[in-house]
Amino acid sequence: MMMATSMLRALTFFIPCKVPLLRMITDLPIPWFLCRLVANVHIAPAQVPSAVKERSEWCFLNQANFKPTLLNEGDLAGVSRVLLYIHGGAFCLCNPRSHRELVSRLCRYVSTSGDADNRNEEANAPRQCEIPLVLTIWYDRPPENPYPGPIQDCLAAYQWLLGKLGDSGKIILAGDSAGGALCLELMVKLRKLNLPQPAGAVLMSPWVDLADASPSMTENIKWDYVSTHVAKLCAELYAGHFTFDEASVINRDFKGLPPLHVTCGERERLRDQIVRFASKARADGVDVSLHVAEDMTHAFQIFAFTSMPQPARSYEMIATFTQERWERAVPSNC
Repeated sequence: MMMATSMLRALTFFIPCKVPLLRMITDLPIPWFLCRLVANVHIAPAQVPSAVKERSEWCFLNQANFKPTLLNEGDLAGVSRVLLYIHGGAFCLCNPRSHRELVSRLCRYVSTSGDADNRNEEANAPRQCEIPLVLTIWYDRPPENPYPGPIQDCLAAYQWLLGKLGDSGKIILAGDSAGGALCLELMVKLRKLNLPQPAGAVLMSPWVDLADASPSMTENIKWDYVSTHVAKLCAELYAGHFTFDEASVINRDFKGLPPLHVTCGERERLRDQIVRFASKARADGVDVSLHVAEDMTHAFQIFAFTSMPQPARSYEMIATFTQERWERAVPSNC
């Protein structure tokens, strides 16, 4: 993993800090056939109503009896579990296609009760009505669509999915980095609008404080790949006419939010703000489980291709959380 983080740091050092140039790297799509090889999943376009609907994506196990044509027509009859994924990328970068590898592994784990390496597929596979779908949504990014624009895009996707499923208990949110922050903003928005909350949310290294100056921001700079210059640029573009404090989700009231599973790396620069957020959410009465992974950096789940055990362990914990939340919200009757 050290080599991978070093390469990421080198990329941010040599590439000029301009969004169009950064997107030439971060927006590269992961080939769908690689996801099939890595996680035995299927990737299909998702026609979520929006100006960029063709860029959202479904992800599900290959052996699942879902037909992409029916999914694109919005036929979710019989579907009882959907993981609504909001991708990260410092708000300004990446997209559903760049996150295919991470989402595919996540889909594999939550679809097989956390045991993605179990070779006894027939014994380990869930019943058909319990097989989750993962919907990775596209949101218009800054600078073209600054705060609070991305939150509105996420809200529209959630409302569309809720209308198709008819029960918010069937939905769990998940997101990494900026996507984790947007998950939180979405749930806060749902509360303000008196709309039903999802069954829970998985937040992987959520970027909750744009103005963060805590010790880990400097102490972990030698370990983490998060670039100071890129983070500052993207924070300014996301905040737009608002201050960093106004655009930071850590300053919201979290009362009434569903249970949260939060992860971060011990050596990531955002560690302190994430721990601070978890404490604040708990003080607001939210059920929060926080996992700080030893020796790991920001969004360390992306390093599942290495021999490090921490990413796989994190996926297993996420699978356990999602399974418990779905079972409590919508007990299986199939």
